Amino acid sequence: NSSSWGIRLKSTKGNGTAYMQEFIDGSNDICGNITIDTSSQTASYASGSDYRIKTNVEEMTGSIERLEQLKPYKYNAKKNAEGRKLDGFYAHELAEIIPEAVVGEKDAVNEDGEILIQSIDYGKITPLLVSALQEAIDRIEALENA
Repeated sequence: NSSSWGIRLKSTKGNGTAYMQEFIDGSNDICGNITIDTSSQTASYASGSDYRIKTNVEEMTGSIERLEQLKPYKYNAKKNAEGRKLDGFYAHELAEIIPEAVVGEKDAVNEDGEILIQSIDYGKITPLLVSALQEAIDRIEALENA
């Protein structure tokens, strides 16, 4: 048909949070989900972050220095070389600083020689941004109080 929809998920819930999709690993542990809030007409794409599934927790330090290593670029997608420029990173460069934000391996190909692209989960950059901002605020406050 002429529809541009791929997969459509519809909830019958009229009010509140509806779980649309859940991601579970081979040990039957929940890894994340897609939910909608029918009251506010919003969707959330969430990864597991409950304190009960974490161990060896430590505060982040040196975040400004790590942030300074990132190399953001403006670019066009090859399929839209004359179109709107996008903001982003090279996945293989980002993997050196925030490996958990990158899926796939640099220059990987499948058995037919077709590229297996690396991908970035931009949400996993957020903790570094917050930590670096907090460090910068601490430095600013120290200068203001000097």
